Amino acid sequence: MASVLFARSAQTDLLETWSFISEQSFEAADHVLDVIEKEAQTLALQPLMGRARPELSADIDLVQHVLHP
Repeated sequence: MASVLFARSAQTDLLETWSFISEQSFEAADHVLDVIEKEAQTLALQPLMGRARPELSADIDLVQHVLHP
């Protein structure tokens, strides 16, 4: 199984997101993080899935080539 590592800044963002949502519901906050982790795992296993999004940025193509030469 592919391993997913979140950058420190991403971990901070996830914690802040969880903290914000948990003010209303711990269950909802946990669910959001579970979904994010599941989708990240899916992307790790299938990195080329989805469609091209050239309107977002040319930098995204650069990241893809660095991660998956």
